[in-house]
Amino acid sequence: MKSIIQNFVRCTVVFLCSLPLYQCKKLINPEDLKPELLYDFRFEINNFTSIVEPFASSADFWSPSQSVSQSANRKDNSNLYIDPSLLYLWRFNRREFQPDYVFASDHTPSVEFRSKNNGINTISDGFYTRQFPGDYALTGTNPEVFRMRLPQQFQAQLKTIEFEIGISEHSARGFTLRAYKNDRPLPDFEQKFVFPTGRKEFFPHKRSYDVQEITKKQDVDYFQLQFDYPDNHKGSGTVKVDNIRIFGERRSVPDPQLKRKLMYMIYNEDMAHWQSIDSIGFRENGSINLKLPPGDYRGAFLFAETSEELNLPSRQTAIENFRFDHDFSDGRARFFGNTNSFRVGKTGNSSSITLQRLYNQITIELTDIAVLNHLVKLRISPVNDILSWTPFSNQLKIHTPVKEVKPIDIFSNFQVMNRFVFNHFVGHFKEDRRIDYKLELFNSVGVDQSTVVSIDVRSNVKVMIRGNMYPTPTTDAGFKATLDESWKGEKIIEF
Repeated sequence: MKSIIQNFVRCTVVFLCSLPLYQCKKLINPEDLKPELLYDFRFEINNFTSIVEPFASSADFWSPSQSVSQSANRKDNSNLYIDPSLLYLWRFNRREFQPDYVFASDHTPSVEFRSKNNGINTISDGFYTRQFPGDYALTGTNPEVFRMRLPQQFQAQLKTIEFEIGISEHSARGFTLRAYKNDRPLPDFEQKFVFPTGRKEFFPHKRSYDVQEITKKQDVDYFQLQFDYPDNHKGSGTVKVDNIRIFGERRSVPDPQLKRKLMYMIYNEDMAHWQSIDSIGFRENGSINLKLPPGDYRGAFLFAETSEELNLPSRQTAIENFRFDHDFSDGRARFFGNTNSFRVGKTGNSSSITLQRLYNQITIELTDIAVLNHLVKLRISPVNDILSWTPFSNQLKIHTPVKEVKPIDIFSNFQVMNRFVFNHFVGHFKEDRRIDYKLELFNSVGVDQSTVVSIDVRSNVKVMIRGNMYPTPTTDAGFKATLDESWKGEKIIEF
């Protein structure tokens, strides 16, 4: 009997002692371990410098349009959302020859009609003046050529030239677009266009030309349209050009107002707890060095570039409930993230990680420019509940926000700047799902026009939303969305 009691007491002591030891094991801190029980582990982020290339910076933003009188009750913040690929823009609605937008203040691009006669360049009624007073275009009388001279130091980054062109009844039959160096046409670039017959006088023909191959091969002094006239032409023709846009690539500098942080969340599967949750500031090499006890781990890595400081996740969060989302109104924010599983041992303690884009880039272009003169603000709001990044779960997390979601408000002179870009954090999902955006245009009193645009899209996609907010006698209001496959996809929405 005594032996039985002794054995029972001995077993009870062993069980009671083992319980706190188990609990202590779950709460173990690497700093409490002896140095010989920790191993160095290095995480390398693949192509880190290239993936965090700044999205766009307004540091060099300059626009003569800012001098245009604007309503006292609004502040123009459109430079925060200007399409980063837009380099130069001419609208001519200020009745001036200078560009309405130049992305660098030391650039002096120019456009002009040229002929043997002087003084052929004027600014007169545009293509849409009858419906929308205040629309003007650059006009040439009997021009031989139309020349676009761009700063040479950035021509290697040019991609596209776009413009609208229209002719009088007895004018050019067409034109040939060429690139010139030292006043000689380059042999590798020639684009012909013939004006269709039967169109009304000064019908606006929208033209777009890809110029990136020729500008990569060699320097170009200017691009020029050579007009082709009929044999019986008597020199009375008129040509109008408007809405000239030059697109390309520009290297931006980091916006000092944006916070850049590389966050890491390391979960110890053996001990079933978060081993390390921390962050480092932006560094060119994108590497993380930790001391970890041996065992199996899961890790989540997130690079964030945001307007506001981000808080690290709580260590009290269960791994299956871990999620990350971001305020929609932070339209310049960018996120790249990924997960991996790894084992820490005596050797081979390194891991290579490729971060994936966790946002979509949304471009909105209001194409009915001439009718936008009375508007002061564009508001963009998400209609759906918030999407989250759930790195340790295969299920897409959607939740209703606990506080009201703030929209993106863009104040602009919309007759000058009508194309805007913002980022929408959506997490990571491979299958298309419906995302809805509400677009509202405000006049000085309140909402003037609104619409909802629906897109079936996955993450890591460029979306172009383009269209008219207002119907005209010849067109309906409506948008079209397009996906950009240079990312994981591109979508254009016509509206």
